[in-house]
Amino acid sequence: MSNGRNMHSMEFPLADLLMMMEAMRIKGNVAMMSPYKGAEDRLREYQARFDALIPPHARQFDSMALCEINIELQEASYFHIFTQRPHGQRWWHETSEGRLVVQINGKRWSTKSSNIKKDDEVYNGVLDLLKELAPMDCDPILEEPTAHPESS
Repeated sequence: MSNGRNMHSMEFPLADLLMMMEAMRIKGNVAMMSPYKGAEDRLREYQARFDALIPPHARQFDSMALCEINIELQEASYFHIFTQRPHGQRWWHETSEGRLVVQINGKRWSTKSSNIKKDDEVYNGVLDLLKELAPMDCDPILEEPTAHPESS
């Protein structure tokens, strides 16, 4: 590809890649049923390029949730990350498997998976992703917040 007048580049947050990829998948389904095979091929190429850029542990979250996490992280001085008992499970200890929860300024988001243990590969991968997304002065707190309200 050239960098002529018809070529454009764009910057966007890393955390938005997953959401943008999902939007391209929807259009990909439409393109598959259209007579425009050249356009479909180009769209599939873009999908593959975007897919390769998505951080591995980003897929633990809903795409729009990850976008919201990133928005909140940009203004936060810290965030909480901890495992939580899956819904409906009576017995649970913080070393048991559960959902990974991110809390920033009183807002919470959970992973799609409920079989994550503290300090396992997924937990550490998500923690590394959040550290990468967060500003340098935003620190992780590796425990559930206490009952009193948070302040940023």
